[in-house]
Amino acid sequence: MNSKSFSMHAESSALPDLGPAPELTNSVWLNTDSPLRLSDLRGKVVGVEMWTFGCVNCQHVIPSLKSWYAQYKDQGFVLIGNHFPEFSYERDLGNVREAVQKAGIEYPVAQDNDGATWRAYHNGYWPTLYLI
Repeated sequence: MNSKSFSMHAESSALPDLGPAPELTNSVWLNTDSPLRLSDLRGKVVGVEMWTFGCVNCQHVIPSLKSWYAQYKDQGFVLIGNHFPEFSYERDLGNVREAVQKAGIEYPVAQDNDGATWRAYHNGYWPTLYLI
């Protein structure tokens, strides 16, 4: 595809602007030394993925997310997995930690047991990826 056709394609498939992204208020995080806040990431491209480790569709997108993170993290891309459990066993931090390790996820993961971030984004499905 040449650059002209790419730009035409990009313009015709522009993503909707959903307004300002809600701040992340999660207190429990994996793969990071401290909680991440969007206000501290201003100016960076941030992906927030709503997922849960028991979701087969979530499992299917993890390889692509890992690839994007590996390829673009040194250019300032920040990927955050917001883990909102569907079932009770997914609420256990030990189970989340084990699933993250087993999947080889290196990007930060926030545990969202109370669903505060899930609801703030008016999310309804796993997986969903927001680009900020």
